[in-house]
Amino acid sequence: MKTILRKPLHLLISIPLLSLCFALTCSANSWNLEHDDDGIKVYTQEIEGSSFKAFRGETSIKSSLHNLMAHHTDISAMELWLQDCAKSEVLRRISNKDFYIYQRTSAPWPVSDRDYVLHANIKQDPKTYAVTMTFEASTAVKQNHEDCVPVTQLTGYWRFTPQGDGYIFVEYETHADPSGDLPAWLANSFVVDQPLGTLEKMRRRVESNIYQLPKEMSYIIEPPLPLAIKNKSISEQATKHKQ
Repeated sequence: MKTILRKPLHLLISIPLLSLCFALTCSANSWNLEHDDDGIKVYTQEIEGSSFKAFRGETSIKSSLHNLMAHHTDISAMELWLQDCAKSEVLRRISNKDFYIYQRTSAPWPVSDRDYVLHANIKQDPKTYAVTMTFEASTAVKQNHEDCVPVTQLTGYWRFTPQGDGYIFVEYETHADPSGDLPAWLANSFVVDQPLGTLEKMRRRVESNIYQLPKEMSYIIEPPLPLAIKNKSISEQATKHKQ
């Protein structure tokens, strides 16, 4: 089943996010498969108490954890691959694993751009070596601009689980309220485009191996191959369970 990216309306509700996690456990509703093509799956989910759907994207990327994390923590370069990201910069860095990011989402006239500050955290599971990058909207650091509509309700995560044979299983999940006067029905009709476009561009960049920075990524531990293969079996079972 192919899904065609729709432009320019999907720009209205795309919330390009840094790659980081916050499990969307606030809803017991099931995930619905909306797109499955070219190695990328996109699901949507109704969230209790919200008119806006959550999305979840999945794919596998041939890369080391070091290469993928070097790509994902190059915050200013997110403008090149995060769908509709017009601006991305680090505002405050607590550590390599804890920082605040400002991002701006472009939208076509006459709709105002959206912007937000994200608090991002990175953790690695000592048993599976999976890396989870969480993010959520924060007011701890002020950086919003007058010509943008500030987004204050946004949470999500990226998770990277080594699979064996040099592949990493990528999960990207987000729920956001784009704020302003954007109707929920319109936002929900284009919610698939954001993760789909993001994962397509991300996969091309990561697999080009433009980042080779093992020293800078010393806080990320590469898994031994046998464990990575075991993780592949676990992730496959999780995907089947979701369907």
